[in-house]
Amino acid sequence: MLEPVKQIIAYYKTQKRPTDYVFPILLKKNLTPMQIENRKHKTLSKFNKQLKEIAKIQGVEKNVTSYVIRHSFATNLKFAGISTDLIGESMGHHDVSVTKAYLKEFDDDVIDDAMSKLLEEPNLKYAS
Repeated sequence: MLEPVKQIIAYYKTQKRPTDYVFPILLKKNLTPMQIENRKHKTLSKFNKQLKEIAKIQGVEKNVTSYVIRHSFATNLKFAGISTDLIGESMGHHDVSVTKAYLKEFDDDVIDDAMSKLLEEPNLKYAS
């Protein structure tokens, strides 16, 4: 783990919680699967609302959600030259096809850009 992540986890570990979970999402033991799903949904909704507030303060006009930031994370890693396998591993994907789905738009943009460059060079003679 990188140092900033260690610091965040250390902070949450110092909090007195009635469960063994590090983050304050599931605050009770022995929750039913339905209660766990409801709690996760409520927490994710709150997180997405807070992301939208941050985006508004920063002047970001696009819709920002947890999905969008995960997609941006993956795309930025791809632009930085990181392999698809490593990106998938860092996102917790067990199947590289899931990662490829995240990066599909990136792949299409690269192909479109390459085709545009080809069409911008009408005077060049290419091998036939």
